[in-house]
Amino acid sequence: MKYHEKPAHFRELFSNLLPILLALFIWTNPVLAQNNGELITLSLKNKTIGEALETINKRYNYTFVLRTPDIDTKRKVSIDAKQQKIEDVLNNLFRGQDVSFDINNKTVRISKNVRQKDAESTQGATARNVTGQVTDSSGEPMIGVSVMVKGSNNGVVTNMDGKYEIKIDHPNQVLQYSFLGYLSQEKRIGDNRMLNVTLEEDVKKLDEVVVVGYSVQKKKDITGAVSTVLAKDIENIPVNDFGSALAGRSAGVQVITPSGKPNEGFSIRVRGATSINAGNEPLYVVDGVPTSDTKTINPSEIESITVLKDASSAAIYGNAGANGVVLITTKRGRKGEAQIELNAYYGFSERAKRIDVLNKDEYQDLLSDLGYPAMDTSVYNANIDWQDEMFRNAAMQNYQLSISGGNEKSLYYISAGFIKQDGIVKPSSFERMNFKINLEQELKKWVKIGTNLSYSKINDVDVSDGNSETVILQAITTPSVVGKYNADGTFPTLPFLSSLENPLSAVESYTRDYVYHKLLGNLYAEISFTPDLKLKTSMGIEMGASRYKEFLDPFSSAWGRNQQGQASYNTSLNYKWINEEILTYTKKIGDHSFSALAGFVASRYVGESANSSIRGFSDNKIHSMNAGTVLNKPSEDYGASTNASVLGRVTYDYQNKYLATVNFRADGSSKFGVNNRWGYFPSFSLGWRLTGEEFMKPLDWLSDLKLRVGWGQVGNDQVGYYSSYGIYGIGANYNMDGIILPGYYQSQIGNDKLRWERTTQTNVGLDFSFLNGRMTLTADAYYKKTTDLLLMVKLPQTSGFDSGMQNVGSVVNKGLEFQLTTRNLTGELKWTTDFNISTNKNEVTDMAGSPAIFTGSLDKKISGNVSIIQKGQALGSFYGFQAAGVNPQNGRMMYEKANGMLVYEEDLSADEDRRILGCAQPKFLYGINNVFSYKNFDLSFFFQGSYGNDIYNATRMFTEGMFDSRNQSDRVLMRWRNPGDYTTVPRAEKDKYPAISSRFVEDGSYFKLKNVKLSYTLPRPLTRKALMDRVTVYISGDNLVTFTNYRGYDPEVNIGGGSSSAMGIDQGVFPHARTYILGATIVF
Repeated sequence: MKYHEKPAHFRELFSNLLPILLALFIWTNPVLAQNNGELITLSLKNKTIGEALETINKRYNYTFVLRTPDIDTKRKVSIDAKQQKIEDVLNNLFRGQDVSFDINNKTVRISKNVRQKDAESTQGATARNVTGQVTDSSGEPMIGVSVMVKGSNNGVVTNMDGKYEIKIDHPNQVLQYSFLGYLSQEKRIGDNRMLNVTLEEDVKKLDEVVVVGYSVQKKKDITGAVSTVLAKDIENIPVNDFGSALAGRSAGVQVITPSGKPNEGFSIRVRGATSINAGNEPLYVVDGVPTSDTKTINPSEIESITVLKDASSAAIYGNAGANGVVLITTKRGRKGEAQIELNAYYGFSERAKRIDVLNKDEYQDLLSDLGYPAMDTSVYNANIDWQDEMFRNAAMQNYQLSISGGNEKSLYYISAGFIKQDGIVKPSSFERMNFKINLEQELKKWVKIGTNLSYSKINDVDVSDGNSETVILQAITTPSVVGKYNADGTFPTLPFLSSLENPLSAVESYTRDYVYHKLLGNLYAEISFTPDLKLKTSMGIEMGASRYKEFLDPFSSAWGRNQQGQASYNTSLNYKWINEEILTYTKKIGDHSFSALAGFVASRYVGESANSSIRGFSDNKIHSMNAGTVLNKPSEDYGASTNASVLGRVTYDYQNKYLATVNFRADGSSKFGVNNRWGYFPSFSLGWRLTGEEFMKPLDWLSDLKLRVGWGQVGNDQVGYYSSYGIYGIGANYNMDGIILPGYYQSQIGNDKLRWERTTQTNVGLDFSFLNGRMTLTADAYYKKTTDLLLMVKLPQTSGFDSGMQNVGSVVNKGLEFQLTTRNLTGELKWTTDFNISTNKNEVTDMAGSPAIFTGSLDKKISGNVSIIQKGQALGSFYGFQAAGVNPQNGRMMYEKANGMLVYEEDLSADEDRRILGCAQPKFLYGINNVFSYKNFDLSFFFQGSYGNDIYNATRMFTEGMFDSRNQSDRVLMRWRNPGDYTTVPRAEKDKYPAISSRFVEDGSYFKLKNVKLSYTLPRPLTRKALMDRVTVYISGDNLVTFTNYRGYDPEVNIGGGSSSAMGIDQGVFPHARTYILGATIVF
């Protein structure tokens, strides 16, 4: 029987681009291309006056304002005007109506003439003030709502209480109320001196504007594959990074959190892994500044996260866009009174699962089967549950304070925060302090300046995991009979295994301290030459400095005594500056709308580090390196790279029906050979809004239907700074006339032909909206191929090197994505559902004849590699022997050879009998979020899942291996013991280490109740008495329930972190915790 089996330069470009942009500017600029005597041609039959005005607006860019409400624009007219003045055309349209026209440039104000009788009747009407309050559908006051007198520039905004006061001239005027994301309303004043209004959410306009590369775009006009997550979706979730909050909320975006350590961080894969050596992380851009550090980004400061998934969207970032782009926009100040917001929560985390192990008697029985003598009970007489001892309930706290506001010329947002999260394994912890300031100031109507600046400081205490002799596995495999300390303060060892101490040795014999400082931000200026032509210049900087100190006690642990203690001191400093010059032009002429963007980007990165350590300490209380006596060889590292780019984009829109976007970027990188430093990355995308066509009008239930198609190329240069150069190392010794002299040797062969990895992607998508926007669906299909992979290739012996980096091979990803949003209930009880699901199939399609690459090595007792990179297989494939069950006669594990024969391990051939055992990449990922709102209550349930991924549970090789005196999981109670026993667990054999095989490959599919959040907003009258504008209290739980067949602590694990070559391997990985918090948000 089979135990487990899965079914199987720049200058030339700019000189060409400049005349085009200049011609475009001259042709479309209203000052140069138009004059006050512009003539109108208009031919319409049986159309309403309103439709006629709309046609003139689209064709000639006139704006019409009705200053009085009793003008009839619904009357149908026919007109055939050729080369007439705008006044003549309007007189024709409004024939029979007593109206007048005030024409100022392109704005036409239409007013009803006041007859003498009417004038007399209104003579007594004097100017007065109108007051009122604007609330939302739940009765909450709305701050910052625009209240305008229709057809005028007279307007105000509501205050913190949603109240307003506005001066009006006569009772026939109309007030207009508008706020982003809500349906606008109009109210005729009449005799009223107070007007209270309730605004309803506009489900068709929510999230209308989306941040894309170097600009924003209306969501309905996007032609690429883009997804957005808003602040409201990730706020008040007990995580210290935004990746954990993003997981499961965007189709095609996989967030990898390889362990539950509070300082672990995350990796993101957008539509699969594309590279083997050059990195698979997307480009992260925070307020326009690229960064590679995500740990310091405070989730509480985020306004929105936009993921550019396809090449047509990401190509504007060229060399950095091969793996997608994550655009993070932080919060900004808004016009209105100053708003102070405090958000604080406190909670705790706990271990979500326990691994059951042998008790004292069962352990002694196992030792007997292994042939060990009886334990010395005078030494091994403790009774300690080591999992309970090493795991703990860990506290966490988070405090965030922000002040924001602004006026017509200035906007500001200032925030500060502190988070401390203890890990569930002693003594791990994470602390972060954040400071953020976003400012914008209008100096003149044509120029504004601003800054986005953030500072972070991180302190963390780490514990090692991911191998067999670290705290996680030791907590499982240390027998309960082993005590905490010996009489002399040293750590006890395991019975009959003097090389392995109890888990306290892994944490208490070390003192670790890590501090990291991060500065990220930019200064910018935006100059408006005309309302349509703008230049934005910015200078950004990213700086990071870290210090890591570690001290190994010279007495308590065996390793410490061997080294006589050791102190290590490591520092690093890196900085990057980036300069961007972006020119944008937008124009609408009749039914035609288009924009153009051109830019230049230059950046430089420098990083350096130094590492030193010293041994030989005589006192465990003095950790200074000056107290050591044996200096180990110190080391230092330095790297620098420079990039320059030219980019451009043109978008076109005809009648909101036919959409087109073309991008181009040329990138130069110092990492590549002189003749290959420049890469050119084009893209285009097209959109067709079918619901704008006449033949679709009968389908009135269909709110929107848009077809999208895109193609593009992007690059990847995530390799070493000097990968194309020959590098010389220090450490060679040369004999010169009998004298040994130190020298240099060439450690890396150069390759001046090295060039970018290139990813070409095609995307086809559909955007649906049904039932007046209550149901929206986005569907995408893509094919992505990465060529010219940067791989280490075996070289001929005549080269003098074993291997060198070359451009060879290719990887393909293809898949489907679906994102569905439904607004199920919209009354007093609101219910919204967001669902996404995505599939991705990954395959290495070419390695240019290179042999397979073996990765995912295990440590200590178990030798070999778990993973393989091979043509025809997916990245993350497991490779080993096929287990075929236990021989009931002798209890030995049998394996299946390539020819089908069942043999024992010693009869297997590593070259012939190993095979693909499974794959860590999931067949599909999904997420479901339900949000309920009733009056002042909000409740959300978020589920996340993965299906079809395998995990290589190397932890079981040590907890079920039964090869030495470590304790084992209770599964070994089912081990073979007598002839005729039918079981899946083989016999215990001392020093017989298990082979890498399908026996330890498990289904890693899971379905998680990832988060539940309940909040209550206190009634407004109550909070106002306490001088507070709004108070919301909430409770939240994270990682609450996991449904899985995986036997380990948690299916979201990987000893390789975010590696694309070694995925899904669990060997004592720090598990994810279950977390509960109680918090409050207070707004003043």
